Amino acid sequence: MADKEKKKESILDLSNTIEYMRDPNNQYKLIEDTLQLGLVVCRGTSVVLICPQDSMEAIPNPFIQQQEA
Repeated sequence: MADKEKKKESILDLSNTIEYMRDPNNQYKLIEDTLQLGLVVCRGTSVVLICPQDSMEAIPNPFIQQQEA
């Protein structure tokens, strides 16, 4: 990648995350087993699908320095 080319990177924090397991014989079918993941940080240039159950809230990026007014 050239110095002038910069891709925007997204950071998404998910708390109380639960992974729903798939049937090993049919990847399109979910089974009752779940895995409590807790806090998950998704980082990259593309987040494909997010389905919030209740609500969502935007927070300031803690990794960049905020400019003083």
